[in-house]
Amino acid sequence: YKNNSKEASWILDDFQDNRYMSAPSGFEVLDESHTWFDRGGFSIQPNLVAGHVPYLERDEPDAFIWMFFNAWNSCYREEIGAMVEHPRPRLGDSNAAHFKTSDQAQAVTWLRYMLVYATDNDLYLGRAIPRHWHASDDAIAVENLVTRFGTVSISYTSAKNKMQAKVKLDLHKKPGKVELRFRTPNSEALKTVKVNGKAWKKFKAKSGDLDITGLSGAIRVDVTF
Repeated sequence: YKNNSKEASWILDDFQDNRYMSAPSGFEVLDESHTWFDRGGFSIQPNLVAGHVPYLERDEPDAFIWMFFNAWNSCYREEIGAMVEHPRPRLGDSNAAHFKTSDQAQAVTWLRYMLVYATDNDLYLGRAIPRHWHASDDAIAVENLVTRFGTVSISYTSAKNKMQAKVKLDLHKKPGKVELRFRTPNSEALKTVKVNGKAWKKFKAKSGDLDITGLSGAIRVDVTF
């Protein structure tokens, strides 16, 4: 099914409302009204099943972010700095489950999707960055990330009512579309956009999306909101 079809919605809703709520697909959620948000949204092996990636495809970043962090927090063990295979028999239990390269690689891949996500035809930058990250003075950045189109680097910095993105695209294949997103801290609409110092009209104020298709090399984008 296509990601945005009604059939796909039925399947995703079934996983959220039923399968992730109990074994064998997920962990038992006894009180849905109080613990579903904290304990739901992931499988019995949280960093194996990519159940949240369809939400990124459907451009539902909040659902993707929620599921990603629930899965990450259920398996990350600070004492070894790694992901265990699963937190069975219950969430929060320490067990003898070994850490696995596959699960760690999956989690890191999904983390990078927040900043750089490539489909078969298109390239999306900053599509699912948590909004509160942009409320900080700290930079958000990734360097020399390899995609099917080539190498991508991107960094965001924020100040009061302003944000800046610096992008470097070293592409060997042209995407059908390159979209850069600014997820402003409180969902503010963009007011002005400049690309490499010049006013830019190819943007959607409410969603914070800029069409930068066709640009390459070093790109600086400044926005106000």
